[in-house]
Amino acid sequence: MRQRLLFLILPVVALLTACSLSTSDTSPPPSQTGPDPNSAPSAASGDPINLSSSGSEPLAQIPFDYAAMKEPVLIQWEKDPRIHSPIQSVVADTPQHFFLFFREPMDRSSVEDALKRQAAEHFHPLIPTFAYQWASDRQLRLTVEIPKAAEPDIGSRSYLLSVNGAITKSGTVLQEPPSLVAVVYTPSQLWKVSTDGEEKIQLRAFDLSYPTASFIGPDKRYLLLSRYKEYCECDARLERLYALYDTEQNELIPYPIPLQTHYLGEGTFTADTRGFFYAKSTADVTVPTSDTTVNVQVDGYVHGANFSRDHSHLIMAVGAKEQRKDFDLLIYDLKTQNVLRLPNAIKGEEPRSALDDAEIGIAFWDDGDSVHFAAVDGETYQERRYQYSWQTQKITDWSPPVQPQDWSGFSSSSDGLYRLYPNAGLYKGKQLVEGERIYDGVWLDGTHTILYKQFVQSTDNRPHTVSIQSFDADTGEQRTLIEGLHHYTQLVGTSADGKWFYLMTVEPLDAAGDSNTAKK
Repeated sequence: MRQRLLFLILPVVALLTACSLSTSDTSPPPSQTGPDPNSAPSAASGDPINLSSSGSEPLAQIPFDYAAMKEPVLIQWEKDPRIHSPIQSVVADTPQHFFLFFREPMDRSSVEDALKRQAAEHFHPLIPTFAYQWASDRQLRLTVEIPKAAEPDIGSRSYLLSVNGAITKSGTVLQEPPSLVAVVYTPSQLWKVSTDGEEKIQLRAFDLSYPTASFIGPDKRYLLLSRYKEYCECDARLERLYALYDTEQNELIPYPIPLQTHYLGEGTFTADTRGFFYAKSTADVTVPTSDTTVNVQVDGYVHGANFSRDHSHLIMAVGAKEQRKDFDLLIYDLKTQNVLRLPNAIKGEEPRSALDDAEIGIAFWDDGDSVHFAAVDGETYQERRYQYSWQTQKITDWSPPVQPQDWSGFSSSSDGLYRLYPNAGLYKGKQLVEGERIYDGVWLDGTHTILYKQFVQSTDNRPHTVSIQSFDADTGEQRTLIEGLHHYTQLVGTSADGKWFYLMTVEPLDAAGDSNTAKK
């Protein structure tokens, strides 16, 4: 029986480990990175290797506001200064560099001994190699190298960076200062695979793990990537860090602010027609410039906004910030900035999370002819479903083949003939085509074929694997395109010409088996 997916439940967090969240987040003063250190030797079994940088070229000091420090030490990841103690966060399995800033001048040998001792006592079975470059008695650049694992790292290994027990020049012993736990994940690789499964091309080997990735925009040129700032096996709403990947230019574009593909927030915000939104920021950050951005300003608070199918318009639910039901529907022309406002047109309450009552907002699905959306009946907790016609500019009731208590979201083939409802199945109009195998997938443009992941259980107590399946909605034919993939593989999208699909993996696809077998 098909498992129902409740719209009130948040999407499953893909990145999990064991630990609690840190409760404080003291942002470090601005800094600049120093020169690369000498390469650290490979780690061996036994205690952590403890290498001094004596005899190497002196490391230039990074300007730092030591007087503003509230803790005796700040441990900061060189690759991303937003990752700093106290924190548990994800790093790659390659050599990593960290800066340690001390409020007081330190006895250098005691710092090195403390790092070595604390790493050895960390509960995960991982033996790191440490190499040190001291810029001064208050500033250290630490290089960490770990032994390679036999299998891709998916959070089962971590190492601790702590100077607990280190001694200042004045003789003070540091007692439980803030630390950093680095959880190891193998970096992501982006591959494109031909729809017959025969041709595989690696587009990018990233230097970080991105647990969520999806193509955005009608041209499917850009991939929106995100990772979590903190790492926690919990139901907390974790902060994400975002980047945009340009598949044509092979360019990674980090963003210093949160990005949304479904906007919630104040009425003044930016819509980037490549396929995302961001709120007006008061922070002192520089956002990448683009000629695809439109500054939007509407009267009220936005309780949900999405792009139209061709990204020429925004569809929005708008009201007061504290408002919980009965919203205005706004159609916003991104070229002319003209607004069509239908007051009080969205009857019902906005969806909220069953975990923490957080706002989820009204979502909109545009099939090119009509925009579909739903609110919640406050008494029955069933959906109240509507559709807005582009031609008539009128709102009427919408009756999808989904139980009223279930989420009615869908994805459709490029011509709109077929729809996949995760809570009901694959439909052609009101006719059920497939109702057991497919819960989520990506459509091949210009076809009626949908691709989806299928998990394959192992028979030898090894982790399960993943295969990529195709299903032709016209003929009912199912085909295995590629199999034997690592279970952490993501199916992230398809090309605009319908000839390729894209996978985010943690190992080369050369090891995966080709199948290309068909069945009905």
